[in-house]
Amino acid sequence: MTLREFLAFKLGAEEYGIDILRVQEIRSYEEPTRIANAPAFIKGVVNLRGVIVPIVDMRLKFDLEQVNYDSFTVVIVLSIGNRVMGMVVDAVSDVITLTPEQLRPVPEFNSIVHSDHLLAIGAIGDRMLILVAGLVAGLTMACDVALWQSSATRAANEHTYKGETLATAALADANSSLWALRWGVAQYLALADPAQRQKLLEGDKKNYADFDRHMQKLSTLPLSDAVRAATGEVNDSYRKYAAARVRWLELMGEGKTEEAVAHRTQNLTPAGGSTVASVTRLVDLLSKEAEADSQQRNAALQVVSTWLLVGCVAAIAAALVFTILLVRSIGRRLNIAKSVANDMAELNLGLATNDRGNDEVSEIVGALDAMRHKLVGVVSDVRQNSESVATASAQIAQGNLDLSQRTEEQASALEETAASMEELSSTVKQNAD
Repeated sequence: MTLREFLAFKLGAEEYGIDILRVQEIRSYEEPTRIANAPAFIKGVVNLRGVIVPIVDMRLKFDLEQVNYDSFTVVIVLSIGNRVMGMVVDAVSDVITLTPEQLRPVPEFNSIVHSDHLLAIGAIGDRMLILVAGLVAGLTMACDVALWQSSATRAANEHTYKGETLATAALADANSSLWALRWGVAQYLALADPAQRQKLLEGDKKNYADFDRHMQKLSTLPLSDAVRAATGEVNDSYRKYAAARVRWLELMGEGKTEEAVAHRTQNLTPAGGSTVASVTRLVDLLSKEAEADSQQRNAALQVVSTWLLVGCVAAIAAALVFTILLVRSIGRRLNIAKSVANDMAELNLGLATNDRGNDEVSEIVGALDAMRHKLVGVVSDVRQNSESVATASAQIAQGNLDLSQRTEEQASALEETAASMEELSSTVKQNAD
């Protein structure tokens, strides 16, 4: 006898159970860190010993009336494949051990939880436990989280990650349709009413069409050769599974139960497992290519950044060298201009400059040199005029000297005349007496 253990928890007035093997731990509720643009049922994330764990509110997920969290509110941490996530529930009851005889098929009733998430009804005396398909529910939440993450990534990096994001979304949708078909087999066995079975088969048509549509969408995206080859493997495995499923339904419809059981064991289940495995490989391949593309882009950006840094350093160095040379050139010619000005101040006008530039400093030096040449001419003219003035002055002085001598001679003659006149006057006077 195979015994199975389930962790019992409560949501509202109903009691549920989940496979204990999927439960990693149970924690009291603590306010998670909110994430921008996340769906309402994702309350946020918590850091669980270095692992970032998304927290899903099961009341919001199953469209129940929201209540305030209290001391009984707990988080059931689930480990599903390589994912870890937490479910917020109203309370945890206990661990229930059930035998196969205590498991009942899921009836048609208006449960607050969608019937696709239910495994069976556990009967323990008068107590009824709704058993949640841990793997299916976990995969549903994982897909929701993955799609949300893909949506956020696409919004933030649409120009870079468009192909990878759309491919992941299409593959996730196709995977959901595949799991719906696989779960439909268990539902078909659980239903005894032919009308309900027929209703289930009508719903299968949509799942078949959805899978084909999502895979067709995936094939139209810009994919690598490796991803296209892996997509072909998924389609091949799925066609085998679909054919085996159709044959199994035919055998069940014809009442050939033993043949149907053998066919399911030999063909249907292996084909379904092979399809799931090929989808998993395709998901891994897409993840690896996305990581490789990201690393390649980062490497390219690093190269561009390096060359940009080298170019900036080279430009700064060239500008510095040019500035030094320019300052030295300007300084040298300014010194020339200073030297010319000092020579002009000291009337040392015999030196000439050899500056033949075309800039403003050269024009200043040239103007000073022209001024020097003009000053040389002016000084030469002044010297010539000075010599002429000196000669004229000498001539004037000689004339004055000659005039002075003549004046002295005339004065001497006048003195002699005056003496003669006195003698004459004395003689005349004597003659008169």
